[in-house]
Amino acid sequence: MLFHTTSIVFAISSIVLILIDKITGKDICINWKLVLIIIIGLFFLEPLIKNIIYFVLKITRFKTYIGSQFDHGDLQIIQFIINLLLYIGMIIIINNKDINNLDKFFVNMQVLSLIFLILGKTTVLSVRLVYYFSIFQLISIPYFTNYIKTIWNNKKRIIAICVIIMIFSSSLVWTHILHTSDEILPYKTIFNKNYEFK
Repeated sequence: MLFHTTSIVFAISSIVLILIDKITGKDICINWKLVLIIIIGLFFLEPLIKNIIYFVLKITRFKTYIGSQFDHGDLQIIQFIINLLLYIGMIIIINNKDINNLDKFFVNMQVLSLIFLILGKTTVLSVRLVYYFSIFQLISIPYFTNYIKTIWNNKKRIIAICVIIMIFSSSLVWTHILHTSDEILPYKTIFNKNYEFK
């Protein structure tokens, strides 16, 4: 929080989710039907959510974003689909094993990642917030794929790992190489249309 004040949203979101689980006695994020309703609701309530976000931004230092070149939303369809598939995979795995607190934590982070991806449609700041939650995929993906071996068999685990690598590799090539997302490539590649062989 000393470096990025937006990380306060990460802390608050995580605490609120834990409190809701404790108060209701139910793990909201593990209930895929409820998560589906939340996702659909966020799409339909986008105009109202945008007004609420703008109201909050006006009382923070991020009010400079309003009316600036960054005052736009961005629904990253590819990232949304990947995160949704990861969530579905996690739910399938935990429904075939005894659920522990670490399972719940990783699923919670995955759902929050999905929620902020959808909120990215309202403001570009939400897209930045996704990274706080999706960073846990570095641990959660190997964690859950390891269970595939014990639940089903090692062959299915290897297939799952290959599919995950293909999905993430395709996303990387599509966004960062073919479409030079955020102009991160400091050099021209054979994928650039204007590349010239000499």
